[in-house]
Order: sequence, then C-alpha cells, then structure tokens
Amino acid sequence: MVEDNPYTLQLIDLHLSSKGFAVVTAADGREGLDRAGIEQPDLVITDIEMPKLDGISLIRLLRSKKEFESTPIVAMTGGGATELDGAIRAGANRGILKPMRLESLVEHLRELLGSRRAR
Repeated sequence: MVEDNPYTLQLIDLHLSSKGFAVVTAADGREGLDRAGIEQPDLVITDIEMPKLDGISLIRLLRSKKEFESTPIVAMTGGGATELDGAIRAGANRGILKPMRLESLVEHLRELLGSRRAR
C-alpha cells in the first residue's frame, strides 16, 4: 500500500492486517515502485496525491512492466472523481474516494483477489 499520510497508512495497514492480508507499505510513489519490484505484490493500493511520484504516474509505470500488466490496482484519493477517472484511465482497476469505510475497501480487495490471499 502506497500512502504519504502516515496516519492513514497505519490505519489501513492495521485494518487490512487484522483481516488476514499481508501488507507491505510505502510512503510515496517512488518507494512504492521500488517495493513493488522487490515484493511482487498480488495487489497494489495507491493514493493519487503523493510527493516524489504521484499515484497516476505510479499506475502507468506499473502497467508498463510485464509483471504488473494484470496485477489489480486500487487508487484512492480525497481529491474527487476527476482524479479517480484519471487513475482508471491510467490502468487502475478500482477507484475509491477518501474518506472511505474500511470494510468497503476490504470488500473491493477480496473481490479483486478472489480467495487467493484473504481469509
């Protein structure tokens, strides 16, 4: 999960971990790209508005790599529907407006992953 707000990052990390997801975190888009290359995640969650590398650029870079062509990507933002539309056009599978219900996020992840990772 890539999120530059440490409070939001920790909150979502704790919630997803408590639901059985293995979570790897990054504090900005550049770190997220590096971590994705190392960890090869089953799914990527990214904020859109971030320093160093924004979420839309991160999505485009991930989609340009063969190993992430079909990896589910969830984009989230407090910036509105226009940002989410940009994320979907860049290759995200889902877009979620913040603030969000954490259980709604879990439902999206389970749907995208099927039964591969979530309990």
